[in-house]
Amino acid sequence: MKPRGPEAAAVAEFLLLKRMIDDARSAAGDQEKAKAGRAVKSRLREAPSLMLSTGTAGLITFYTSKSDLGLLDKLYQAFTSAIDASPGEVDEIWAKLRGDLASGGRGLDALRAELTEGGKGYTVALAMMLAYLGRLGLYEHKAGDPASSIAGLAARLLDEPGLDASAAQLLLPFIDAAKRLVSAVVKGEAD
Repeated sequence: MKPRGPEAAAVAEFLLLKRMIDDARSAAGDQEKAKAGRAVKSRLREAPSLMLSTGTAGLITFYTSKSDLGLLDKLYQAFTSAIDASPGEVDEIWAKLRGDLASGGRGLDALRAELTEGGKGYTVALAMMLAYLGRLGLYEHKAGDPASSIAGLAARLLDEPGLDASAAQLLLPFIDAAKRLVSAVVKGEAD
């Protein structure tokens, strides 16, 4: 693994997210194109204040309650791969993810909806944050069972004194960098 700080990890994950937003825009009607990415931008914008008021465990569990766990499982794997990938490899990761989602029935439509205001963006934002926490060694993902993986993380954050606050200090710069990157390509909503 290459060392990645929060900004570098956010850029790496953003390269994959940008491909998702571009796909959602190409599939959307004229009025919907501008909405692609807004939901994720909103979730990244509200995450710091929610984390500061409820803790990292509160943020993670709230976003989980609003997420599509099947989609989360696939997005987590893709964002985790993207952290260490070159820009060319991100294209391959996107092609694989897109193919997996397209072959899975409504998966690609679910991702496109997730990126717009109708989908609310929780799943994508949560997958990005979990991939970064996994990179830091704070989160261990069990493929096919994200609910128990996230419950384990929340329990650990609540049980170990100071870990929740430490996780917040590590996660905040990542969220801030990701939010700025998404804001650069998603217009139409005040920051």
